[in-house]
Amino acid sequence: ENGAHQSLYFCCTLHNLYRYLNMLEWVLELFMAPLYVGAKYWMLILASFVACQASYILGHVIFLNIEGYKILSKEDQVEWQTRIMSTLHALVIFPFVAYVVVTDASLRNNPVFGVNPWSLFCLCIGIGYFFSDFVQVVRYRIKPMAPIIAHHLLAGWAFLCCVSEMGIASWYPTYLLLTEATAPFNNTHWMLTKLNMEHTKVAKYIGMGFAASWLLFRVLNNPYLLYQLWAHWNELITGCPVYGQILLFANVIFLISLNNYWFFFGPFKALVFGTKKEKEEAIEADGTKIE
Repeated sequence: ENGAHQSLYFCCTLHNLYRYLNMLEWVLELFMAPLYVGAKYWMLILASFVACQASYILGHVIFLNIEGYKILSKEDQVEWQTRIMSTLHALVIFPFVAYVVVTDASLRNNPVFGVNPWSLFCLCIGIGYFFSDFVQVVRYRIKPMAPIIAHHLLAGWAFLCCVSEMGIASWYPTYLLLTEATAPFNNTHWMLTKLNMEHTKVAKYIGMGFAASWLLFRVLNNPYLLYQLWAHWNELITGCPVYGQILLFANVIFLISLNNYWFFFGPFKALVFGTKKEKEEAIEADGTKIE
């Protein structure tokens, strides 16, 4: 009987050791993903990162000629530059992403194993931007730090892993990049508020555009994303690395939860249609710099 118990204990120990080794393998694969990114993709990523960093410096020099910008606090000037870069990134990325999502039926019908070169291009540009903005947020402690850092690290590393696997499951992060449609409205509205122009007609129209784009690209598009996950669940589980599955599901859950909370329960009305004080309180409480 003792021999049987010892054998059972030994088998359980081996099983637990096997599980720990598997977990260690997943962690190693997760952090070694950059080693498997091709040289041409790294060139795109680095070019995007350097361009973003350079734009912060050049933008500051250019906007010093604007009276309203000069009287802003140092913190607001820093955030102004990050929002300019956020807007430029969105204007570059969104047309390509929308084109891929709308026109590439083969990628849409095979979201796990299908590959589109423009999709990988967008992911590389996004990686450079997310990591560049991450540096700015940490360096200048731009609020709210927690959700911005979580979003940028999750999205940036997930994109990196996707590119390292030669585009496996690339349709999902490409589809999530449609949320960039809200950035120009969001950032312009913030700038107008800082320039005391929040009650102008332009600000009102931009606010309505912000609300409409958020509803369309961050709320109403979620069911189709979830359907694509459900329809291709077996392919994701069998064809996508475990660390890739974890990153994908973490990004989807985080973004859907944040976007819906912020739209339905956050101070959206105050931000878009409220007074300057209400807008600033809304920005301070929840933050609006979520790409």
